[in-house]
Amino acid sequence: MATLPLLLCVDVRVDVPGKLEKTDAIQIMLEHSGGEALNAFMPYEKQAESDITYASLFATPRDPRVFIRLASEKEQ
Repeated sequence: MATLPLLLCVDVRVDVPGKLEKTDAIQIMLEHSGGEALNAFMPYEKQAESDITYASLFATPRDPRVFIRLASEKEQ
């Protein structure tokens, strides 16, 4: 059976490591049918004249929500 990836991007406000206030970011939710899942965040700041400045990408682990294995499948 082929493995499948899932990728979903949304605009969010997030706590950035080392900063006190939330900032705008693009959240990239990644999930693989093999069970691996993480959230990647690309913080950004809107500048004058429609320019956008991006900060360093960072990621956090997350629980799978799409490719969920049933308890009976995990035991096999």
